[in-house]
Amino acid sequence: MPPNENPDPDSPPMPIAFLRPCPDHEKTVAHMQQLYDHKQHMPPCHQRFIGIYDANLIGELGCSSSQSETEPTTGRESESEFNTDLACAEIELNFDNLADGGIPLGWTIGRGSSKVRDEGRGVGVCIGGAGRMAYKISSIQASVYFHPRSGALMIEGGSITHPLVYRADGKDVFLYKGDSHVLTSTTSRLRFGPLEFTLEIPRYEGSILEEYIDARNKAFKDLAGLEPPDHRLFSLPSKDPLPKF
Repeated sequence: MPPNENPDPDSPPMPIAFLRPCPDHEKTVAHMQQLYDHKQHMPPCHQRFIGIYDANLIGELGCSSSQSETEPTTGRESESEFNTDLACAEIELNFDNLADGGIPLGWTIGRGSSKVRDEGRGVGVCIGGAGRMAYKISSIQASVYFHPRSGALMIEGGSITHPLVYRADGKDVFLYKGDSHVLTSTTSRLRFGPLEFTLEIPRYEGSILEEYIDARNKAFKDLAGLEPPDHRLFSLPSKDPLPKF
């Protein structure tokens, strides 16, 4: 079995985070819908990240519901059950696709580059698509990854000239290539050029949290050859605002 492959094919993979269009930003919502419509023309390595969810199940601020002891709630259903008029496109980062993210223990996110000859065009998660906004996104705009020592989720800029803007503690943090910041909130607001997204981290508790930590520790060993972080250092983000730019 490949590292971190879901052992039960009938159960959904455990989500780590969702990248969703800010519900109050029409350009981003439209861009993500175009990306979903373009999905069939994308290589399989990029298709697997793109899904849809019912925004009404998430709530007016786009925040994921709290995870229960028995079953996580993410606002996602099978695509056949959607009223497409209410559906929004999303990017799902999970333990099944972590190995295809483009970097150890994480994912690169951007438009990709035609100069790179591999199937993925040099980016793990493609959010370019065919819309006119695609060309305003850098080839690699951001990276999301587990910190190799603490296990915390991190966000990092990917462009020398076009920063990722991360809203943290009421302030805009400009992240250029190599600049990183710990994700402190379960729902973070990000700006990629003219587009605005939320990065939403499910709030796991109890036995579900233990499953999450076990999956993360397995990824450290199998994908990166690293010892898992000290259990006492680990915590999911606890703040839950949806900050405004």
